[in-house]
Amino acid sequence: MDRDEMIALARRMYAAANQHDLAAVDEIFAADFRGVGITGPDQVKRAWSAMIERCPDFHVELVDAMVDGDRMALRATVTGVETAAGDDGYLTEWVRVADGRIADVWGVTNVALR
Repeated sequence: MDRDEMIALARRMYAAANQHDLAAVDEIFAADFRGVGITGPDQVKRAWSAMIERCPDFHVELVDAMVDGDRMALRATVTGVETAAGDDGYLTEWVRVADGRIADVWGVTNVALR
């Protein structure tokens, strides 16, 4: 994938989350996906479902993206959520793409997930 296609994939991931489109997870994430405490698309769906239940109005907006080979660094704002300090939500993710799908994600956020 080229740079623009990879960024489009990141935007698609965030759009699916924003729209609570769990069916899109299978198209966006690789079958052997790995994340922080999550393995495979089914666990992504469970994580997204928990977020939707806790914060149904959450919205992720991509602010910056840098691409290097098969990896991206993403910076996003998150609204409609609680943060530990009561400030605006943020999300920083490092993503690896393989065969047109998201294969790995490592992230940092100030969103109160529990």
